[in-house]
Amino acid sequence: MVRGVLKLSAVVGRIEHMFEDILEVETDMVFDASPEEDLDMIGWYDLDRALEAAAADPDCDPLSYGEIHVDEIQACERLIRFAQQRQAELVDRLYKDRTSIKNARSEFIATDAQIAQSVCAEVAMARQISMSSAQTQFGLGAGLSRLPLIKDLFGQGLISERLAKIVVNETSGLSYEDSLRLDNEIAWQVTEMTVKQAAALTRSVVMTFDTHAAEVTARRARDDRFITLNPLDHAMASINIRAGAEQAAAMFKALDVHARGVEAGGDNRTVGQIMVDTAFTWITGHKSMADVPIEVHLVMTSDALFGADDAPARLEDYGPIPASLARQLSADSKTWLRRLFTDPIDHTALQLDPKRRRFDGRLARLINAQDQQCRRPFCDCRIRHKDHIEPFDGTNTVRSNGQGLCQRSHTTKHLPGFKVSAQDDGSIRWITPTGHSYTSRRPPVLGQLTTKPVPRTEPSYVEIDLRKMLFAHRQSRAH
Repeated sequence: MVRGVLKLSAVVGRIEHMFEDILEVETDMVFDASPEEDLDMIGWYDLDRALEAAAADPDCDPLSYGEIHVDEIQACERLIRFAQQRQAELVDRLYKDRTSIKNARSEFIATDAQIAQSVCAEVAMARQISMSSAQTQFGLGAGLSRLPLIKDLFGQGLISERLAKIVVNETSGLSYEDSLRLDNEIAWQVTEMTVKQAAALTRSVVMTFDTHAAEVTARRARDDRFITLNPLDHAMASINIRAGAEQAAAMFKALDVHARGVEAGGDNRTVGQIMVDTAFTWITGHKSMADVPIEVHLVMTSDALFGADDAPARLEDYGPIPASLARQLSADSKTWLRRLFTDPIDHTALQLDPKRRRFDGRLARLINAQDQQCRRPFCDCRIRHKDHIEPFDGTNTVRSNGQGLCQRSHTTKHLPGFKVSAQDDGSIRWITPTGHSYTSRRPPVLGQLTTKPVPRTEPSYVEIDLRKMLFAHRQSRAH
């Protein structure tokens, strides 16, 4: 091993002491250390110097060079796990502190469920993550408080966050006493297990301790059924189905058997392609997108539509797609082309009946098109509500006072302690009960183009269709 390299335990020890020191420092203290001193606080500076020395040492064995990288990777992983455990603990502490004083201040009186939602929203914005991820961390923090040994293993970096979450989820139906018993039963075993092995062990112990608790946990999990749409790269997306194990297995088996039968019949598509195409047909009842009588909003410039340039378009609930694909979709589906022209993305809707209580019609569609997703800072959920930023006063149902919010963000906005206001630059400011401020800015409707689109010379799909229609019209008039 290269001389001067810190041992892994020493590095992690210094890291943990660094965190303890930071947590004891007053929040208004200002550090005036050089970058080298900051790095040296956590041991990385010593590692970097040792690495540089090893690279410059002509006697260094090239076969052993790289050990320090592995040591540093391990140290980083343990640091990450330590921070994750500490963060989950702080989320749990925030909730418990908030509930203990919930009736001390009249402006913050709320139920425990409202406090939990408030805490999750604050954590989501503080960490710049979704509300769902914040709720997962909230549950992890609460669960670890009933499993002190698992919590300690997590904090020491001996188990991963994923493994800790699995154990917490599997024990959610146990009483506090049984949770402690299970903690003592499995803690000494899980450090050398995979996530699946730890889940199976925890599940079997739970069933041994309390069969009813295992049934309750399974019932709760089965109630949490849903389908999500997740954008992928290259104009692709995935649909995730959370269902009962037997339902998921049956759906997959049916698609797989059908696809393999079609492939055996000489179809040139792969089994995976046939399964996707079949799922589309079974769900929508149609073989192609052009036949589906569902409005799907496509936003694109007129130049891109008619092939004058290749500025990207935006598909609702997905995001940017290539202009060529957008033109093909517009030509294939009359519904999409109609929506494109009947919902212009302009300011004509801004002055539509400001005395109306609800954002509906063209104004609602305009909010959907411009906001694109929930306007709470760092939330990318689908818009479910059109909300007044400033409370409705009988005259302010206008675009400048409207925002799109998801269900949870809409509820959160009205919880005690939250303040939401529109800014002069069109942004929206959220202030949480702790006084932290976050800003949400409306995204460009078609994204920010960094280069001028290249003009096109060949006709687009839409132009070809329009020419055919015009030719057919002339032919009919001639006869």
